[in-house]
Amino acid sequence: MGCALAANALAHQTGVCSPDDAFLAGLMHDIGRLGLLRFYRYEYEKMLKRLLDEEKSHSVLLKWEKESFGVTHAEIELESGR
Repeated sequence: MGCALAANALAHQTGVCSPDDAFLAGLMHDIGRLGLLRFYRYEYEKMLKRLLDEEKSHSVLLKWEKESFGVTHAEIELESGR
């Protein structure tokens, strides 16, 4: 929700895009994580805990997702229409 509100505020300030579109994009940007949690709950929860414990970056999470599941949460978003 925080990302959605920030995206909305930035869109209001910059006029780059519709604030509503920005809000929706911010709200949905990590929706692919739900898919990974749904199908790989134990493994993904363990991965997220490790990420926090080791204070790793988002790029490390994407690398681990690709290695473990063959797909990243960002790629799942793009392919959700299949």
